[in-house]
Amino acid sequence: MIENIHSICTSKQLRMITSIVQIGDSVYNELTSKNTYVFDHKYMLGEKKRMYTKLVYMQCETESKSLEFPFGFRERKLPFGQKIPELYTDNCIMHFAPSQSTDILPSYAKYKKVFSERNRAIGRQLVFNELEDKKMTVKDEAYYALIAFGKKNGNLFIMLQFPEPEYRGIAYNFIIPQLVLAEERETFKRKQAGLKEKYLNESKKEGDDK
Repeated sequence: MIENIHSICTSKQLRMITSIVQIGDSVYNELTSKNTYVFDHKYMLGEKKRMYTKLVYMQCETESKSLEFPFGFRERKLPFGQKIPELYTDNCIMHFAPSQSTDILPSYAKYKKVFSERNRAIGRQLVFNELEDKKMTVKDEAYYALIAFGKKNGNLFIMLQFPEPEYRGIAYNFIIPQLVLAEERETFKRKQAGLKEKYLNESKKEGDDK
């Protein structure tokens, strides 16, 4: 049953999600701020979004290789050869998704609609709670959540959103706290530099292959 964000993720797992998104975001900010004459063009807005998402995906993949990674990890294959990172626990499957706001779902995709069917138990749970005013467990499979991230008024936000079945709206919406401990700052800088190097190397390779 979903009572709060800690009924889905441990503190260690939440810190990992925060770190992945913050590192991707920081590298994105650095790369786009140094090339504003390119990325500010009206035809580059879509490219910026793809770049932002790719950086978060790449950092997630890098972190997943650590023996201390607190999630299960696999790559989900989508149509047209696309792959996305997938995090999972005993009770939840999670995908990263860029978003425009904290209170709306990320852009629609067929796979999100399919996965959102896992959350029908949430709707039944809400009905039971309203009618009987008590907790009842009706879940029979892992829930589905989106780790929605983006900018609002220039500030980074990270949300854990549980979409309603058929991707109609948000059933539950939790803010993921953003904390970087002082002793973690050097690790953050090291990982930031590593992601930047990896992205630039892969971009160069893609350019050479064309």
